[in-house]
Amino acid sequence: MFESPITGKKSAIVNQFLAKDIINGYRTQLGVDVEKFFDGIRIVYLCKCPDSGLMFFYPRNIVGDGEFYKSLSKFDWYYIESKWEHQVAYDWITPGSKVLELGCGKGYFLKRITQKSCLAVGLEINEQYNETGDNFKILNQTIEQHSLVKPEFYDYVCGFQLFEHLPNLKDSIISSLKVLKKHGKIIISVPNQDSFISLDKFNLLDLPPHHQTRWTPDVFYSFEKIFNLKLIELKFEPLQNYHKDYFLSLINQYYNNPFVFEYFKEIVDKYPDKIKGHTMIAIFQKIS
Repeated sequence: MFESPITGKKSAIVNQFLAKDIINGYRTQLGVDVEKFFDGIRIVYLCKCPDSGLMFFYPRNIVGDGEFYKSLSKFDWYYIESKWEHQVAYDWITPGSKVLELGCGKGYFLKRITQKSCLAVGLEINEQYNETGDNFKILNQTIEQHSLVKPEFYDYVCGFQLFEHLPNLKDSIISSLKVLKKHGKIIISVPNQDSFISLDKFNLLDLPPHHQTRWTPDVFYSFEKIFNLKLIELKFEPLQNYHKDYFLSLINQYYNNPFVFEYFKEIVDKYPDKIKGHTMIAIFQKIS
């Protein structure tokens, strides 16, 4: 019943959420109506793949559409122009490369990577973003659709905070491999469940219809056994300025102790690099 979206193996339930709580949360906290995505669904289960460690939600058909993401894009914090992982990827990508970004949003990274004389193409299901410019363009396509017309075309495929949204994760990774040249690279950033975000037990944006999966470093290590990939580098984001308040609020809720809170506040102020932040990024190479 609860089969891993990566290996198909039977997976254990690790948590569960009431659909009505998620629906009410989106309505009251974000002003977004997600009820249509939960038609006939009462309980949402969080399961864990025994082979990869990937956590996934069941049923697997609670997936946000273009209109859902359009409703979230009204928040300034949703599409951040410059992210830590953008710089990591930028440093990896060689000048003159062909780069595909999945879930590119407004195209901030695409426009930046053209500074390296790259040909940059982005895929985005939010149809309000379909811009074309010098050496970059945004297409309203899925990676599965795009792989049919651009086999072995790109030097790099990037997905920043994207793969955790994908309902057909295995197919999306295989399609990403199809568009890559031999020895091309896939760059993936996702929220790291081994960081402070695991303290948030009811984070709406870490639940369907927004997120479909949850990741730890072990998931990336497992990919070498499951896909035609070699892990080259895995990096962890230090705590970012725009996450400091979130981090401290979770510390306050979790410990409920003013002395502990003040201790962490001092660390945040003086040594934010010592705290493992929200995101991790993996760079893989296609083996053949």
